[in-house]
Amino acid sequence: MATAIIVAISLSLPISISSIASFLFSVQVLLYIKPKVRISLFYVLIISYFLLMCIPVLRGVNIFNFGIEKYLPFILFPYVFAQAKIEINKRTINIILFFLSLSSSLVFFVAIIKSLLIFNENEFYLFRNGYSPVIDLVDLHTTYFSMIILLSYSFLFNYLITNWKCISTLRKSIVIVWIVLQGIAILYIRSRVPILALILLNVFFSFAYFNKKYRFKVLLSYMVIIMTIVLLIEKTNFYKGRIGTEDISIALEEKKEQFGSGIAIFLANPVFGVGIDRIKDLQIQEYTKRNYISGIKNKFNAHNQIISTLSILGIVGASILIFLTLSLLKYELNYKTIITSSFLMIIVITNLTESTLLRHKGIVFYVFFSCLFYKYLKFLEKKSNGKENRFS
Repeated sequence: MATAIIVAISLSLPISISSIASFLFSVQVLLYIKPKVRISLFYVLIISYFLLMCIPVLRGVNIFNFGIEKYLPFILFPYVFAQAKIEINKRTINIILFFLSLSSSLVFFVAIIKSLLIFNENEFYLFRNGYSPVIDLVDLHTTYFSMIILLSYSFLFNYLITNWKCISTLRKSIVIVWIVLQGIAILYIRSRVPILALILLNVFFSFAYFNKKYRFKVLLSYMVIIMTIVLLIEKTNFYKGRIGTEDISIALEEKKEQFGSGIAIFLANPVFGVGIDRIKDLQIQEYTKRNYISGIKNKFNAHNQIISTLSILGIVGASILIFLTLSLLKYELNYKTIITSSFLMIIVITNLTESTLLRHKGIVFYVFFSCLFYKYLKFLEKKSNGKENRFS
């Protein structure tokens, strides 16, 4: 479990550290297992996603020139989780997510301290507007760091509510402050979709944790907090250039071009897509047809994971992603762990406007926690079946 904790911690650190952690985790587990032939369909499909990425090899393409190595977690993590004999129970999940929360909070805290030491006026302006040096420090796009913070926030909230009666007042206070700081981190980073995800997660928690008697009061309190934050934002102009009517209109227009280009590429190659070797060139061609200058200059991807997968891997690749999500959802509906629901919400909402599986951090986050939660849900299924057998 130690190396799994290291993987969780490394998600908030530079990509090189995250890559080493993923490799150590895989090697450490593989050294102590006896390979078995049978692997569940869930893990097989994750591995299949990697194999689909390798299709350009059949055309004589050197896929290492197109960053195939960053997709290795798609084959390493499912194989390791499938072979490992350790059971992923609630305690294991809590420990791993605790260290994820701790590392993301420490990284954000160090970034704030670093920012306060900056005397360059331009750099301080960037700090005040939520981008630098947080992004420089963690070597992460805002979206990926936000995903980590959102999962940490969900874990802490879940821990607080489910253990409310059995933890001390001091611990409750610490966790509440920690939750508030995680929420502030999301607001500080200023990414629109993670802020939306934070709001939706809290609405979900209101329905998941509170009965009808208290639910309205909780939602009302939550809306008061949101409105207070919005008023403070308006006064400070903190979100200027991000959440104004004009800003959202521009963002929607850009998304229209990005989505449209991705869909056009998919329609021309619907079954297996165009492959990782041709996608960038075809996107530039589509942007050129549409006179989308910003897309050409910045070489934007589709900014939607399903559309990106459809264009790169076709219907086959997209079907795998949808099946994996539905598989986790099926087990989650049976056992209602809440934290798995939170993870799925974060993935689905984020992937509406980001192609998270085109970057190493997004890949590690998605594959590692998908495998982790799947193994946890299978443990709950086994435990449940054991109880049924004892009483039958």
